[in-house]
Amino acid sequence: MSTTEPALAISTPVGTGRGRTAPVLALFLLSGATGLMLEVVWSRMLVGLFGSTTWGVLTVLVVFMGGLGLGSLLWGRAAARSERPLRLYAWLELGIGLYTLCVPLFFTGVGWLFVAVSRTFGEGSAGGSVVRVLAAALALAVPTTLMGGTLPVLTRFVSRGWDRPGRAAGMLYAANTFGAVLGCFATGFALILWLGLSTTNALAGAIDLGIGLLVLAWDFGSPRLPPDEPAAAVSTGGPPPVKGPSIVLAIAALSGFCGLAYEVLWTRGLLAALTESTTYAFTLMLTVFLAGHAAGSALGSRMRAPSAAERAREWRWLGLAQVWAGVTAMFTLPLLVLAQGPLDWVWITTSSTFWGTIVPFHLGVCVLILFVPAAFLGASFPLAARLYVGPGRASGSGTGRLYGLNTAGAIAGAVLAAALLVPRFGTQHTLVILGTVQVIQGVLTYVVGGRDGRWLGRLGNAVVLLALTAGTIALNTVLPLAAIYSHKEAGKLVDVLEGPGVTVTVHQRSAEDRVININSINVAGTNRVLRTTQKVQAHLPLLLHPAPRSVLQIGFGAGGTCWSVAQHDEITAIDVAEISPEVLAMARRYFADINHGVLDDPRVHVRIVDARSYMAVTDRTYDLILSDSIHPRFRGNAALYTRDYFALCAQRLRPGGLVSSWLPLYGLSVDDLRSVLKSLQSVFPHVQVWYPNTTPNENTVIVGSLEPIRIDWDRFTRQLAEPAIAADLAEVGVRGAFQTLDFFLTGDDGVSALATAGHRNTDDHPTLEFLAPRTINRQRAWLGNFQALITHRESVVPLVRGTDPAVRAELERWQAGTRYKLAAQVDELEGRVGDAVHDYAECVRTNPDDREAARRLDALRRTIAPTGPNGSR
Repeated sequence: MSTTEPALAISTPVGTGRGRTAPVLALFLLSGATGLMLEVVWSRMLVGLFGSTTWGVLTVLVVFMGGLGLGSLLWGRAAARSERPLRLYAWLELGIGLYTLCVPLFFTGVGWLFVAVSRTFGEGSAGGSVVRVLAAALALAVPTTLMGGTLPVLTRFVSRGWDRPGRAAGMLYAANTFGAVLGCFATGFALILWLGLSTTNALAGAIDLGIGLLVLAWDFGSPRLPPDEPAAAVSTGGPPPVKGPSIVLAIAALSGFCGLAYEVLWTRGLLAALTESTTYAFTLMLTVFLAGHAAGSALGSRMRAPSAAERAREWRWLGLAQVWAGVTAMFTLPLLVLAQGPLDWVWITTSSTFWGTIVPFHLGVCVLILFVPAAFLGASFPLAARLYVGPGRASGSGTGRLYGLNTAGAIAGAVLAAALLVPRFGTQHTLVILGTVQVIQGVLTYVVGGRDGRWLGRLGNAVVLLALTAGTIALNTVLPLAAIYSHKEAGKLVDVLEGPGVTVTVHQRSAEDRVININSINVAGTNRVLRTTQKVQAHLPLLLHPAPRSVLQIGFGAGGTCWSVAQHDEITAIDVAEISPEVLAMARRYFADINHGVLDDPRVHVRIVDARSYMAVTDRTYDLILSDSIHPRFRGNAALYTRDYFALCAQRLRPGGLVSSWLPLYGLSVDDLRSVLKSLQSVFPHVQVWYPNTTPNENTVIVGSLEPIRIDWDRFTRQLAEPAIAADLAEVGVRGAFQTLDFFLTGDDGVSALATAGHRNTDDHPTLEFLAPRTINRQRAWLGNFQALITHRESVVPLVRGTDPAVRAELERWQAGTRYKLAAQVDELEGRVGDAVHDYAECVRTNPDDREAARRLDALRRTIAPTGPNGSR
């Protein structure tokens, strides 16, 4: 291709020159937006069935991208034979759109088949894993194969008349990726929240149908194109056929391998730095990665093509793009470590709002870390296309082969990074290994690929690049990722364990406060508040059920809840559904004082599964289901607070069974709280909220039942008198039936009144996951939800059966005293210590048996007592 060739001159039947390419790029940009919309929506739908374990997520990813790669290869060959590639593209878009509109029906059928066959093989078995892969392939093979064909087919159409058709492939790739940026941001920030999954899916399908119909009308009556055969470069005076095609394909595959592997690693690093693994954080990471990729693709496709005599320059460009992608990728994690101080300063000195602070802050961090290396990765594809898809090779099949190998490499990179490299070497070492491999490959391409005889200058530049690489590797040694985990949690970082899906850390915050974190999110610990919640969550449902035998506990954490359940001798089976085996390993190693080795109890059976998918697949039933999940504001966890999940729980309960769940008061708005309660009560008409009121507590326990919950006084007191149970509760200051029953906050009527204005949180419309992260002020949220609940407080006395007047009078005395205690805790949250002292004093006066209120009163009095000159009070 000569340097004077018109940039967009295309020999096609519709229009002429630059004006015919612009509409194609615009349509392909829109197609890229719908493609990303569908990837997000379909992944959510299928992960809800297959589970959000590493293998469940990877299954969906591999099948989706595998379909794209296969489609690129197959349709690339078809494009080479097609006389009407624009019409073929129209039919591909129409096929995608029609399938998309039928997705609710198709996915439902696949779900039924998956559940039926999985129950035959058993959950977690090798056969079950094969069934998962086959089910995902059945659901996604057709549309993804059609999607994969759009790039090579359009390249065949656009590149007619170009001496360098690879440039057209690069331009289309860039346009499609820019569309993916728009689709990612719109879906993650607005469409799912506003429309829900089904309607967003239908919208994308309608757009694809519109594109197909528009292109079909555009192509109507146009003449046919000649066959897409390799151009005779010598006869046209253009550049010679490309040499070393297998080398270009290998480079494209390696670039795809490193690119998606980097994305896996960057996600882990950014989650560690931001400690906000919300759906918005993930959306911003992917948006910035795609934006960098698109910008690099656009730049790579628009770089001035050299003449035939300067063909070696394109090899050097490709080699340098690979080198700088590897170097900048290796620099990202040290940069995150260096940025911790400045980032904290920005965070602390800026008033926090969702749109004014959180989103710009996270966006800025993502741009700082991801954009530049993503741009170099993005530039590699069009540069490779310019070398591979050119004279001597048909444009459609050549583009299909190149994109197919690039996609295959990306699949391998994601799988090997998550499943093998990270568990073996850790996130940072894996990043260094991959970056080094990419740099070496880039340097070899730069030095050897061009073969223009200028060896000395290229070797000198290569030495400089390798020295820079060595310095970047050294930075990763000096600035380890562990520094971020240590920085983000008070106290001492005790240990880090990286698994395929999560990073688990243990921190010693004080002598009595040791916590376990998953991706920088606290899930359990040894401080008094956390232990109280764990124990109450375990004992309370067991005390409410008339005769429990089997328990399913969702989430192991430090193991305190499981240990407390095991103290009830009547329990014969405890199933633990834990998504991360690394959590179990850390709990064994560092929290034996909390779980007392309960995993060795023969009644305990651990299942490494995603709770949501387990409930959909299993046919086991239980007397109690205890959900001890992570906060619903974090990505994926709100799925355990949807109406659909609660409906699955109802199917897995035996007659008289109960479901309970930890429900935090912080990090949720009052509307979010109403949403959870409404979603639970829409399945279980009888719902109670219990609040461990021994101290100001951010946590509650909600209990649901299909039948009225009645408390048998004799059984309740008898169980609490068991030495093991009594001793376990005494560790957190809970003694006897009266104090335990005093934790009751509200029941059927109060929950109904509170939930009336709430919205249902469902799988199809997961509003909680999108609204909860917008609640920023932890203290204000805690206070608002606490006040909403105590406003609807009810008496526990009518629920207790088998009591005499003296017992009822004692229960009422506790309830009367606690009215002052709850008011005192509101005072504390609002910072009115004097008022809190007064209300605690009234509580103790009304109920002198409330030892925890008296202890809190003494502690507050000491904080406000005048201090003498020598420090005495």
